[in-house]
Amino acid sequence: EQVGKNVGTCLKAGGASVKDIFGTVSYVTDVAEFSKYPDLRQRYFGSPSEWNTVLPVPQLPGDFLVQVEVFALIH
Repeated sequence: EQVGKNVGTCLKAGGASVKDIFGTVSYVTDVAEFSKYPDLRQRYFGSPSEWNTVLPVPQLPGDFLVQVEVFALIH
């Protein structure tokens, strides 16, 4: 939830919105929680495109469970 809110805030600060997202790369540490991610992704980032990748990883810095890189194009 927090990742989606943070991305929205960053996009807005840069003059963009979720409609400007053309791709994401998500790193997930807890595969058991992975099944919950598509619903959250849809809610915060819109429909997935061919430019979205999800990668399971053993660990992220700190106690983070997910890291999302968002690519947006502002026209």
